[in-house]
Amino acid sequence: MQGTVDREFLLNISSNLLFSEGLNSLTIRTLAKEAKCSPQPIYSNFENIEEVKNNTLTMIFKDLGMKLGQALKTTETDKLWAFHVALFKSLLQAPGLALTIVSNYEQVAYQIRKTNNELIRDFNLKEQEYGRKIVLNDVLTKGWLLTSQQIHNFYQLKLTRQLTDAAIDNCVQQIMTTEFAFI
Repeated sequence: MQGTVDREFLLNISSNLLFSEGLNSLTIRTLAKEAKCSPQPIYSNFENIEEVKNNTLTMIFKDLGMKLGQALKTTETDKLWAFHVALFKSLLQAPGLALTIVSNYEQVAYQIRKTNNELIRDFNLKEQEYGRKIVLNDVLTKGWLLTSQQIHNFYQLKLTRQLTDAAIDNCVQQIMTTEFAFI
């Protein structure tokens, strides 16, 4: 067992579980096993597993939003393209998160839209372009779902080693084409 099993430690363990196995694999039992502790410290820090899941998702989307925002700020090219490439590469490192988005979309949709709203400021739209911000949020939201589905498919087929930069660009092109068809 760890020396101190506090809230932050448990959230880090739960985010690792979510990244690798997905939200549905996160239970008190699996968290306790990974943390090498009994369930008691988990219940001392959280009311139930739903609180663990919600806090984990909040932490993950906040961190991911910062990474995506950085990609948007540093790009000299198309910001929408940069968003999709950064999202694809991030989710490639976290297949469980891609699975979570695909299989628990209703549960994570609020976090995705919230993250999108924070990212939209990096697209440098003017304040009066409220309508474009709404459309952009919809476009980005579809991108999360389409990217997650592609990542999940690649992992199921065990084809992730084939995802070179050129292959990722091809995937992003497909996502953007499909995404704009939604609008």
